[in-house]
Amino acid sequence: MEYLLETNFYLFIIVVYILSFTILGALLGIMALFEEWPVSLMEIVKTVLKGLFFIIILSFILGTLSYGLGVLGENCNIDSSCYPEYLPY
Repeated sequence: MEYLLETNFYLFIIVVYILSFTILGALLGIMALFEEWPVSLMEIVKTVLKGLFFIIILSFILGTLSYGLGVLGENCNIDSSCYPEYLPY
């Protein structure tokens, strides 16, 4: 079960990276269609990079939390008494 959670976590991060750079490319492509740029390219890049940074940090936090809760859920009871993995229940 831990392997599946870890694999899903890495897949989630990869998908977030791909989506982020796809959105970045789409924005720059749309802006390149217009010869007159409404704002400077540097402002667009700064804004997109801030968004990417926020998305990456958020996905890392959410992935870590879900992984941790999944691992805890395997070894803990409702009354919050937890057992190490090597002891039988």
